Amino acid sequence: MTFIMRMLKRILLGLFILITISVMGGYIYFRIAFKPAPSQLTLLHSDAHIPFQWQSDTLNHELNPIAAMLLPITLEGCPKTFYMQFDIGAPTSLFYKNKLDAINNQYHNISLRHKNNKYKLENYQFMLGNTLVATKEIIAQQFDNTEIDWSDTTAKQIIGTIGTDLFENKTLIINYQKNYLLIDDKLPDHLSTKMKLSNFKFENRRILLPAILNGKEVDIFFDSGTSAFELVTDKQTWEELALKGAKVDRYPASSWNNQLTVNTVATSHFIRFNSHDFPLQHITYVEGTNFIQKVLMKLGGIGGLTGNKLFIGKIVILDTKNNKFAIID
Repeated sequence: MTFIMRMLKRILLGLFILITISVMGGYIYFRIAFKPAPSQLTLLHSDAHIPFQWQSDTLNHELNPIAAMLLPITLEGCPKTFYMQFDIGAPTSLFYKNKLDAINNQYHNISLRHKNNKYKLENYQFMLGNTLVATKEIIAQQFDNTEIDWSDTTAKQIIGTIGTDLFENKTLIINYQKNYLLIDDKLPDHLSTKMKLSNFKFENRRILLPAILNGKEVDIFFDSGTSAFELVTDKQTWEELALKGAKVDRYPASSWNNQLTVNTVATSHFIRFNSHDFPLQHITYVEGTNFIQKVLMKLGGIGGLTGNKLFIGKIVILDTKNNKFAIID
């Protein structure tokens, strides 16, 4: 399964979760039903500097060179560098059990514990770049049945996902100019004078950025695991923003056994974050989401979902302790 197909699944799940917040007593329901477990990750170095690489993928026969952000990871007792996908649409980090099994079969360096019908690593440490990360426990979830081809020295073996629990109550800087993450307890002094800070929502470790879209104030779900599209939104907004007479690129996809149709069209509009106007070249609408999702999205004020594509060449700063963010050119 490609990164893009996994991303399409997350679009549906992510939008459904987020649009439930504001309606039908949604705040209480959201907190009960979708509250993630407390973060188990601890950065043992302050001012953590972690490089990332881009993984390419294809969608509708077109190459997307920024399909996923990969962080290098090394495990004790194994000389090989693996990778974790950096996905801030995910509130909890996890390893892929099938990959850990393959590593353990080769190096006998991993001890998984089976507890409450889940596999976990307990009291474990690993390196993200040159930054040591400790975890009280982290889930190892069966992702698929693939193993590791140890003879292929060029393949980037992805063994898990790093989510927002890595930087809860800290400041995350995503430097899209130089391809690295910086995580610290506070905003760096050399950047603080350059920033205009805006509020954002970080409830249940999910990032909602306030935006102006089509003249309306909306919240946009920011998901670094989504890189194929500039903006995914509802059908009405898509129709209003579509460039008149532009050709619609339509193609099928599937998600959780649901048949979907992805619709992408050119647009000349923009979206505004943090007083920055971002021109949109294309806008996307996904058919196949059920009726209640569409209604809740309208009532909840969720304007859509965006990933990395809009922010390439920028620096995005997220202070999750004080719920402030900024964008720097």
